[in-house]
Amino acid sequence: MSATAASLQKSGRFRLQKRQKGKILRPVSGRELLNIVDEASLFAPPFRPMGACSAATDCNTAVHGTVLDMTGLDRIVHIDAYNDTVTVQAGTRIAVLVEALQEHGLELYGNHDLMERTVGGAIASACIGPAIGDDGAYFASHVIALTVITPKGKVVKIGADNEKLLKAYRMSYGMLGVIYEATIKVRPIRTFAATHRRCTVAQFAAATESFAKTDIGIKFFLMPFRDRVYLDLRRYSDETGGARKAAWKLKDWGESTVLPHIFRSINRVVPVAGARYRLIDEISSMTQNIVNNPMVSSGCQYSGYGSKRKRRAVKYSTWLFPAADFAIVVKAYVEFCQRIQKENGFRCDKPTVG
Repeated sequence: MSATAASLQKSGRFRLQKRQKGKILRPVSGRELLNIVDEASLFAPPFRPMGACSAATDCNTAVHGTVLDMTGLDRIVHIDAYNDTVTVQAGTRIAVLVEALQEHGLELYGNHDLMERTVGGAIASACIGPAIGDDGAYFASHVIALTVITPKGKVVKIGADNEKLLKAYRMSYGMLGVIYEATIKVRPIRTFAATHRRCTVAQFAAATESFAKTDIGIKFFLMPFRDRVYLDLRRYSDETGGARKAAWKLKDWGESTVLPHIFRSINRVVPVAGARYRLIDEISSMTQNIVNNPMVSSGCQYSGYGSKRKRRAVKYSTWLFPAADFAIVVKAYVEFCQRIQKENGFRCDKPTVG
């Protein structure tokens, strides 16, 4: 293409070839990504980055525009054990990053769940976990630098000297450009002690204010139709041993993989709603009683995860609420679930996790 023709095409007034219809592309290099989003590209805008396919909306489909599957950009660029940072491409799975950091005696801040998400997706949306103390619950809060491809195909590097712009890209949901690379603060591995409790919804709601004032990480499984909450309470510990990786893997596998598959099967084979839901609730209770045992009384971030597990799309919906209102929200959620079932005969059969 001549320089004149290229200039005309980039102007937006003339295009020598028709743009291609919507599709999903998987770039494997920065240059390939740049060529796709370039103004002279034949690929149709808008460009929508995709990681672990975890979005609850239709943004991962390509009816219009182009979806960018970022999982081909999965290189861990540099682990700096002296300054406690890691630079990583956006398509890297968090579980893979955690395992690589562990080899250097390092870990991410917090205790993030949904470890099969990609780094870029975790930065651009609400990736949270049972953070302990001043860890900061959001994955994105520990990002100190980004390399971004703008909608016009320009490479922009954002660092600590531009904090406002850096904050804008955190939880930007891909609307400000494509996150290509990130530098994240990490720290030496810390061991935590875990205790497990069972309580009613009212007891849980009454305790939320005191929990918020304590250096404790909380993960909970709420059963609105059984008036039951299972608590996983984590505190940092000076103990260096006792983190049984196999037990934590079993716990993670039971909660995040086995239960959803069992519930899906029950929905297909048990036609009577009352019997089906009673069975689902009973299996949920049994699973929590089995996986929350003394074998998982201590652990660390890499205890329950591994990069060699089979990849699967993460399916969930995330609701976020102010901590100050959480006691009210918990009760309102239970009332909402019970009212919808009474009025419409519908209820969710997947675990409610917080």
